[in-house]
Amino acid sequence: MGLRELAGPPIPTYAQLAERGTFSRSVLADAAASYRCPSWEVVTHFVTACGGLPDQEP
Repeated sequence: MGLRELAGPPIPTYAQLAERGTFSRSVLADAAASYRCPSWEVVTHFVTACGGLPDQEP
């Protein structure tokens, strides 16, 4: 199961994901768009905010 399936429906916006933790909407959007390699902290927040476990296999 992918993050989209874990997070929704409805799929949350980056602003809603940002409200669930410490990273801004723009940091999460950049990480998802692969503009730069995100830190492990950003990755774990993103996965957790979507309802997943950071060490869970896809």
